[in-house]
Amino acid sequence: MDVSEIWPFVTIAAVVVLGGIAFWLARRVRSGWVRIPARLLAAGTTTVSLCLLLLFASLDSACTVRGPAIWSPDGGHVALLRWDVQGAFGADAATVSVRPRDGWTSVWVFYVAGVAEMSPEVRWLGNARLEIRYWDARVYRHRCGERVEGVEIVCVKASATSS
Repeated sequence: MDVSEIWPFVTIAAVVVLGGIAFWLARRVRSGWVRIPARLLAAGTTTVSLCLLLLFASLDSACTVRGPAIWSPDGGHVALLRWDVQGAFGADAATVSVRPRDGWTSVWVFYVAGVAEMSPEVRWLGNARLEIRYWDARVYRHRCGERVEGVEIVCVKASATSS
């Protein structure tokens, strides 16, 4: 998992921790009619957030396949390819995102439906130029022809027989 993909989990974990702190601090409230509802609210928030964190973590590990990070020739940027394997819940999809070497978040640049055998090929054409070659016509979102994080995105629709 790339550093840019942990932020949703960190956010939910922060809610769990803050709920636990609120529960612990609420015991110091002297008035019972304030203390009991406050502790119930804090316990409920902590419990629900912890359950969501565990659910999202298990679903993410079960339904996501990540390719290796693809570094630019100068090492200044990294392209990330991941597959969301939905099974019976919907169509499989591939997502390409880009982040700078020192960045904490990545920006998606390409999202296509299809199976892993028809997933996009990603390669660097230079230090600031990324080529995404795809076969499936069901491209839902893309930033082809744009500059994202200082990287020009080039998309190429390949025929089924080309490699």
